[in-house]
Parts: sequence; C-alpha cells; structure tokens
Amino acid sequence: MQLNELKQYLRDTPSTTLLNDDYIVIDYKSSVPEDDPVQYMHVQNFWNKKFTKKLNKIVPCKRFEIFKEHGRNDTFPDKYKKEWNWIPDINDYILKLFFPAEALYGSVAVIRPDGTFMAYLGEYEEERVFEMVEKLKE
Repeated sequence: MQLNELKQYLRDTPSTTLLNDDYIVIDYKSSVPEDDPVQYMHVQNFWNKKFTKKLNKIVPCKRFEIFKEHGRNDTFPDKYKKEWNWIPDINDYILKLFFPAEALYGSVAVIRPDGTFMAYLGEYEEERVFEMVEKLKE
C-alpha cells in the first residue's frame, strides 16, 4: 500500500486534517445491494460522535466515510450526505487498495500510522472496529 498516496487522497477532501500519528478508519459503502438508500444508510448506524470519541480514547484517529461511485449512491438523501461527509471513491481507488471485491452494504479498513492495516470485507458492527484497532495497536 502506498501510505503517502492514500494520505494525500484523503487530505484532498474538504475540511480534513490528517496528522502523522493518526490511525485512519475507512467506512466503505458499496453499491450492493440495490435496495432503499435510506435503509442502506442506517445499516451501520453506530457511527456517531460517541463512538468516534470512544475510538479516539484508544488511539488518535480520523474516520472517513467513502462510497463507491454508482447511480444508486446518487440517491442518498442530502441529509445523510451532510451528516457523514461522504466522499466518493474516485476510480475505485479505495476499493482496489483495501478490498478484494465489493461486499453487501460495505466494509471497513483500519490503517496504522506506519501503513500496516487490517480490512474486513462485508457488513460489520462497532465491536469489529474496536478489535481491529486493538490488534493494530499491539
């Protein structure tokens, strides 16, 4: 993985400050299944300020919400786009970098400041993210 290239890609997003000692957590929304976008946005509804604050008590981190460019994702209500600051995955850059394929609803990747990472393919719960962070912290 090209860590500097990834950091530059993420820094190019609006209002993003990424420090050298930050872990990076990527919440990746896929384009499958093609169902109701509102329901789709609620699949991992644990992503909130409380969860992020708890995660930052373990390691300093920045969370990025990235979605696969696909017609169905254009139908996300503006409310959710603003609430989570969604970033399009231009040319499937993130998908190709961390995941072997698209999975139902999405996936998650956690990247340590030195570039070591863990990725989980498919729908996940908040406990999975904590486990990944703890393993990478060791």
